[in-house]
Order: sequence, then structure tokens, then C-alpha cells
Amino acid sequence: MNLQLGGKLALVSGSTAGIGYAIARTLAEEGAAVIVNGRTQEAVDAAVARIRAETHGTVHGHAADLSNAEAAQDTVQRFPVTWHARAARVSSRSRPSSSTACAPRR
Repeated sequence: MNLQLGGKLALVSGSTAGIGYAIARTLAEEGAAVIVNGRTQEAVDAAVARIRAETHGTVHGHAADLSNAEAAQDTVQRFPVTWHARAARVSSRSRPSSSTACAPRR
């Protein structure tokens, strides 16, 4: 598969395990620089090391709870790009309002 992701930056929240990890790993395999995110530095560091070893890709780590506005703002400041995003709000009380996609605009 060649998704032509070279030069792109992908932030994958919840990417230290499970499907988030699989998405981050696949994006790195496809040439995207990936920001691995999780709530603990230990889990982020372990996931970053594994993805780098498995893909030899460019992988950054950022431990933060992105449901917190201050943590989300810190993430945007730490990785400065022009963001184009469609956000989804998902909770046990409501249905998602839209699909989620974040990618830098060029």
C-alpha cells in the first residue's frame, strides 16, 4: 500500500496500545511523521520505541490527556503546524457529530 504520506504529520491520540497503536504504526510505515499520544510518559516512550524499531519512521511522543483543553493547547504549541481539523465529540450520552481528521495544511 502506498498512501503517499511522506511529508505529512499525523497526531494519533490514544496510540500507546490497541487500535490507536496500529494506526500510528501503519501511518509511520506509510511515511508520515507520527505523534504518539497517551496519558503517561512511560507508555508513550514504550510505544515510540516500538514503532521506531518496527518502521524506522519519524515518531514523536507526547504524554497528555487531550480531553483537557490546556493539554490540547500545549500539544498544538509543541508541534506548530497549520491545523485543519474536523473534531468529533463522543460520549456515552451522545452520538458522534462528525468524523475526526487532523492534518497539517500546506
